[in-house]
Amino acid sequence: MNSVHSVLITLAAIYVLITVFVYLIQDGLLFYPSPSDAEIEARYREYAISVETGEVVLHGWFIPAAEHSHPTIAFYGGNGQELSTSIASIRALGDYNFVMINYRGYGRSSGRPSEKVLKSDALFILDALEAEKRISLHNTIVLGRSLGTGVATHVAANREIKGLILISPFDSIEAIAADIYFFLPVRWLIKNPFRSIDYIPAISASTLVIKAEHDQVVPERYTDELIKAWKSPLTVIKLEGTNHNYIETPRYFDEINRFLLRLGSQNVQSPSTR
Repeated sequence: MNSVHSVLITLAAIYVLITVFVYLIQDGLLFYPSPSDAEIEARYREYAISVETGEVVLHGWFIPAAEHSHPTIAFYGGNGQELSTSIASIRALGDYNFVMINYRGYGRSSGRPSEKVLKSDALFILDALEAEKRISLHNTIVLGRSLGTGVATHVAANREIKGLILISPFDSIEAIAADIYFFLPVRWLIKNPFRSIDYIPAISASTLVIKAEHDQVVPERYTDELIKAWKSPLTVIKLEGTNHNYIETPRYFDEINRFLLRLGSQNVQSPSTR
């Protein structure tokens, strides 16, 4: 009996150590900051902006449209997506005002990322740009990809915006983590649950969801849980032959343009003329 008791105590101690270890390293499992691409930064230097939020300075780009009255697209990237590398693909959407500010710790932005600060920074930045009359929130489309959909849904729930585009969204990071680490009490341990599903009742903007056929990072069931709970006008597109990291196919841009045209953004090209 003593040997069995000793084994049980040892196993319990190992389990506690694993639990504590995962708790301590969880930010590193979720956020993958990287520096800006120096060559791309130099190319877009004239559009670079910095936003101060207390002790933190956030860096990114505000790229104005040829016509200031055109809508604004605010983009929020994935957990490993430094935004300088996304400028070209985002600008391919058409003649818009583009807001692309790196999260804390990403690119040249200072600070450390967390769910709380990513969400508060997003609202602060948009409010600051509106106060400077660079944008109008009522004429802004919020576009989030992967982790950025958690930020985008928060913005859409807390501000009156023109439209919402979610690429590879999830109901919550908490649900994904709970399935991956099924042997741990994830719902008690997680610091950044990103429960997008909780914001649905407060979102009124027309929304486009694009999901990949073979998404290995955000499996389809987590996107579908979000879709099932959705309340505002919703369009869902599934792109065949794509995965989480390969999703920007010609149809990807066509579907976004169709959605933007339905929102009344007449400055974009019709998909049939692209």
